[in-house]
Amino acid sequence: MSAMPARTTSSPARPTSSGADGLRSGLYPGVVVHRRRGEIDHDLRQRVVMGLFDLDELDLLDREVTGFGVDRPAPVAFRTDDHGRADGSDLRDWFTEVTAGAGVRDVSGPLQVLSMPRVLGYAFDPISVWFGHDAGGRPSAVVHEVRNTFGQRHAYVVPDPLAGRVGPDPEGATVVRHRADKAFHVSPFFDVDGTYDFTLRMPDDRAALGILHHAGDGHTLTASFTGRRRAFTTAGLWRSMARHPLLPQAVTGGIHLHAARLWAKGATYRPVPDHDRGVTTGCPVTHDREPATEVAA
Repeated sequence: MSAMPARTTSSPARPTSSGADGLRSGLYPGVVVHRRRGEIDHDLRQRVVMGLFDLDELDLLDREVTGFGVDRPAPVAFRTDDHGRADGSDLRDWFTEVTAGAGVRDVSGPLQVLSMPRVLGYAFDPISVWFGHDAGGRPSAVVHEVRNTFGQRHAYVVPDPLAGRVGPDPEGATVVRHRADKAFHVSPFFDVDGTYDFTLRMPDDRAALGILHHAGDGHTLTASFTGRRRAFTTAGLWRSMARHPLLPQAVTGGIHLHAARLWAKGATYRPVPDHDRGVTTGCPVTHDREPATEVAA
């Protein structure tokens, strides 16, 4: 195996730190939990694998990890056109553009995305979380890239995420909170209104994301992911994927299965509105309040 990148020591926050394998990239097998409360109560729980893909390490992963490919056919893959403008264009250019619109001046440092990989040629990732850093390695922007099953996508951009830092964390992790108005149709059983509260643990030995949606009619949906890091190696990849052989296919199937269960329970269906790919600017939550949802993995 070729030499791994040196451990990054200049950054004060965890996303730019390396794992024991010397990589910023990693694999995070974990669990997604949804809890819906209001007109209809409904819970779901599903095991998934998220990858933390550092854009500067993609070529190395493509060469060194057997069974993984970047922009080419492979059992497990990362495809540029699964993200950003969805046309195969440069992802760093897209990230720079959408964050500049939110007033972010410097995202020239490491850029990572926490997302589900493509498996056997199929991809569907309801949410991908992007971590941008300035030239000094400090987190300067977070972008939540959201997709629905109707082929639409939207980006929620949060400038200066450390302004919403929660601490001190007993494990020394960097946990941040931020908020954005809902501007994108995700579930046909919720209107496009209300707000999202995000609680995000910056990936290190663990990764976690909690989202609390306060709907305009008083209903709530809590969604969370928690996962523990594995090295992004051939062995790590296959151990992680062995329990999730058709990961995106299972996620898509689960979404439709639970939609059918909600329909059977009497949930009200909302038609899918027209939507141009858009960007919504969120803001760090700086006042003292409890996190939106538990993020300890």
